[in-house]
Amino acid sequence: MESLPPLSAYDAKMPNPEDLEARIAAMEASLADALGVIKTVGATQSVLGDALREFITRLGSAESIAQNTNQRISALEKSAAEIKALLLKSLDG
Repeated sequence: MESLPPLSAYDAKMPNPEDLEARIAAMEASLADALGVIKTVGATQSVLGDALREFITRLGSAESIAQNTNQRISALEKSAAEIKALLLKSLDG
């Protein structure tokens, strides 16, 4: 479609249909790019969320193992103290 020559100064300042179509096409392309970025960020956030949940689960497991180990060490220390006391008692006695 060919543009007609402007009839007045007002017409000269108004965009022609081809310009408007080009602007709309550029805006649609920009919107498509933005939506692509949003989808990529969303996918990345999903992966990071999964990794964080896995980390928290493993951290809880490690904390449980550490508490169990501390209890065992305390029991061993108590047993060693009892054995030491019995040895000292038998040596003194």
